[in-house]
Amino acid sequence: MRKTITDRHIEAINFLKAVLFQNDEKDELQLEIQKWLLKNGHIRKPAPDKPITSKKSFRELCSFHTYKGWDGHRVKYNAIYFDWKSTDEGLGFKYAVAMNIKDGTKAELFTELYKWVCECVALPWYIRYKYAVEDKQRFKAGISLNF
Repeated sequence: MRKTITDRHIEAINFLKAVLFQNDEKDELQLEIQKWLLKNGHIRKPAPDKPITSKKSFRELCSFHTYKGWDGHRVKYNAIYFDWKSTDEGLGFKYAVAMNIKDGTKAELFTELYKWVCECVALPWYIRYKYAVEDKQRFKAGISLNF
């Protein structure tokens, strides 16, 4: 049986979705695939329960954490967790971001998180993140910065 163009298109979309969701840490290609799938309506951007109308309302849904350590001198790492939810399937946050560079500011990190969640802008290379695709993958803030 010959496959139609529609069948091939559906197979390609399913393949792109599989590539997108293969791991938590996405590389540049996966972020481009995510943008394309969002733009063409094949996946939807996850939306938090409360409507976000401003940066202030977004900030209210964030949980800010500071981790301190020693690397020849005192260092601190900021982390922000976002979108806490308690459901039957999972309990915890949906997003988490932290800077890979030492002594990055909370304001810089918050701006990048806001752009990532609300404007679908890719995160810069120096920010690591964790993202729960489904509610059963939600996570809690850790004692140490290990995501």
